[in-house]
Amino acid sequence: GLPLTARCSLAVNPGIPRWHVAGPFMLPAGIVTNIAFPPEQEPPDWQRLFAAPDGTQLTWRREEVPPGQPLEADHLIHFSRLFRRQANFAAAYAATTCSSAEATPAVLALGASDGVQVWINGQCVLTDLQRREWAPGNVRVPIDLVRGDNTLLIKSLHTDGLWFLSG
Repeated sequence: GLPLTARCSLAVNPGIPRWHVAGPFMLPAGIVTNIAFPPEQEPPDWQRLFAAPDGTQLTWRREEVPPGQPLEADHLIHFSRLFRRQANFAAAYAATTCSSAEATPAVLALGASDGVQVWINGQCVLTDLQRREWAPGNVRVPIDLVRGDNTLLIKSLHTDGLWFLSG
């Protein structure tokens, strides 16, 4: 005879299958610091070249789940494999666009190794310089999505060892 009220919330965690990645940008003096590199100083331009301190040119690279491969809950960006070298005490950027049918609060679940900084639509929503081992969802960030396209930019800061990022 009592009324029953059910509440439901939607949790979507398909993983982010497509990224644009730029780096590595070497950190000065071998320490994890929040130094700003060019990818965070202007809106993403996938054709932009960045001058590295050693004189090489860095570009945005497209990284995505290969066709025919199932999308796992945590598609990893394996930075050392992507850059074809181990880059200790470095930063890299990963950017993507996601669409939302309406403005809504959400939680971005990242798998990060070491420090991370997150921007949504140009607004910095997290700066965390702590060292950590990668694990799925080990960094959770409340974000506000706008109706339409939303730009997500993540700076991954790395000390040494394995270097991964997932979202």
